[in-house]
Amino acid sequence: MTENAFAQIKKALQILDALPFMVEAEQVIPFQSDPYSFPGMNSAVQQLNHIPAGTVEENIDSSLVEKWNLHKNNSIETSFSPREIKKLCWIPELFSEEGFRTALYNRKLYFAPSYIRGLIYSYHCCWPKLADDYDCTRFLFKCLTDYAVRHRTIKVWLEISDCLIGFQGPARLASLILHKAQPIRDVISNLGLFENTNFVSSVATETVSSCIARMNRPSAATALLFSDYLQSPYLRREDLKRLFSELILSQTVSKNEELQNKVIDFVLAHSDFGDPRLHQERWTGVSDEARRTLIQWLSREEINVFFELLIRKKDDKHNRKDFWLEYVPKVQQSRALIGPVDRRRNVIVLQELEGKGRTYGELTGDREASAFILDFGSIVAVEFSQVNHACYLYSKNSFERLVKNFWAETLDIHDLKNQELAHERITRSMRDWQGSTRTILAKRGIRRA
Repeated sequence: MTENAFAQIKKALQILDALPFMVEAEQVIPFQSDPYSFPGMNSAVQQLNHIPAGTVEENIDSSLVEKWNLHKNNSIETSFSPREIKKLCWIPELFSEEGFRTALYNRKLYFAPSYIRGLIYSYHCCWPKLADDYDCTRFLFKCLTDYAVRHRTIKVWLEISDCLIGFQGPARLASLILHKAQPIRDVISNLGLFENTNFVSSVATETVSSCIARMNRPSAATALLFSDYLQSPYLRREDLKRLFSELILSQTVSKNEELQNKVIDFVLAHSDFGDPRLHQERWTGVSDEARRTLIQWLSREEINVFFELLIRKKDDKHNRKDFWLEYVPKVQQSRALIGPVDRRRNVIVLQELEGKGRTYGELTGDREASAFILDFGSIVAVEFSQVNHACYLYSKNSFERLVKNFWAETLDIHDLKNQELAHERITRSMRDWQGSTRTILAKRGIRRA
């Protein structure tokens, strides 16, 4: 039996055990194997805008916690007023104790809405510790069913209880968010849930992950991926890094250059990430494959910008752009250096690109020329905008002797054109410059894709 099948059977048993409590409120929720479809979705969606936002009603009272601990340890005989019990319901640390939930259950208390809201809040704070706890699930179902007929918010919570309780809760609530195609915060607020919980963080993560998986089917929800879902304040940094890996490596994005450009725009503008070539420490936790793929996209974009913006198509008679694009998957880092004339001629476009997080250096020593550096790891190629400048190939060690800081704001053309240290100098007048360059690169283990 697979782990997924076992989990489904366990979930079915949980709901079957809770059926007596659901029947009391005339709410029967049959088990569904599909985590993205569940009973009550349509009615729940219709009622989302009619529930007050969730607010934490009680602060932790340390003296009350101490009183409970004394009672639990049978140190003293204690009794609790309804007000005290309500306060205890809002303390996640106590809710996580089976003894506390058992005590509440055995008292057969009349749970007012504030009690139930506190219990759901505590449960969501403890997520995912209690996600598979059978007794906890049964207890919460009873609380919801006992009061659902008397309170609108609790009634909606019961109708979509599979979204709020149990190990599939975040995935199911994420499905509701995508079904409604609304911002995550709006749905969480309209459902009367509590923002500062582990559960809501999991919901945000599931929403983004599910949206990425559905990108091959464009919809109103997928349109919110970059504008809202990926910017959700509920996403933890470590979860966002994993989601970036999913997004960059998704099959849909890998086949769509427009989506790749959206990913580039988003990560470069993100204050916690930025360019992975410049801020390597920020990308710790993102998969190496995803980081390398993004760098490839950046290099491809920079090659396109360099040749299309700085070299008119009619001036690229030797097909240098197409040649270097074939080697993009092998690039570890790249750098465009713009000369004074090219910068002045393209000032508006360059400012727009820099405003989107793109970075370009300045080339000095020749007013007319601009340069492009491609670092393949074992060998570095330096290409120039004007065809009368040769292409210089350096071993990595030799290049680092010339250029101490690859990302320096300014580099001099004379440092990039050093015939003594160059491994090879490729001119366009050579009989087969492409074949010669390919041979040199291949000897260093660099072969076109």
